[in-house]
Amino acid sequence: MRKQVVKTVVNWFRGVVTRLTKPAQIHGVVQADHDYLFYTDCQKFLQKLHEAPEKELKHSVLLKRMHTDAKNFRDIVDMLTLEGDIEIVTIPNPTGRAKRSYRLTKGGIEHAGRKA
Repeated sequence: MRKQVVKTVVNWFRGVVTRLTKPAQIHGVVQADHDYLFYTDCQKFLQKLHEAPEKELKHSVLLKRMHTDAKNFRDIVDMLTLEGDIEIVTIPNPTGRAKRSYRLTKGGIEHAGRKA
């Protein structure tokens, strides 16, 4: 009788642990997949600049070539700027908004040569 109770408690506990850890495992896989996609997007961004004349592209051109949404694009720009791989070039425009472009730095040239 005691052996059956212990077996039942162990099976119950195992089920609880499985239900609690499965979402965490799935979240870990999803997060790893997101991180990899973000990394490949950063590499793609650097490659686009590397292939551009004078290693520089206008914001609108680069956004279209990246085929991504504005939020992800901003995140990529923020990350690469913090890493020192790109610099943001802003040209004031007296008739309207300032024009923005992105230029590859020396560190970015080294990273652009790597494949994801």
